[in-house]
Amino acid sequence: CNRKEKERGDGLLCRSAKKEFLMECNIKRNLSFCNCSYPTCEKKGKCCECLHYHLKRREVPACFFSKEVERTYDRSIENFIKHYKG
Repeated sequence: CNRKEKERGDGLLCRSAKKEFLMECNIKRNLSFCNCSYPTCEKKGKCCECLHYHLKRREVPACFFSKEVERTYDRSIENFIKHYKG
């Protein structure tokens, strides 16, 4: 949901030009495995929003990396491939 949205306890209430719908997004659960170390990130726990944000920039989210690699903030696809191949 990248239009108007409002956080609720059970997910995100999304409004588009034609309809309103509730996305199933368990933010509290997602935060338990989110390893993003960027201090002011507003997308923590909002996985689909985070994924869209990074893919637009030819990056992947923090959760694709080990803790050590994530802390470099190099989220490029090239860096992911380099570390994924091992």
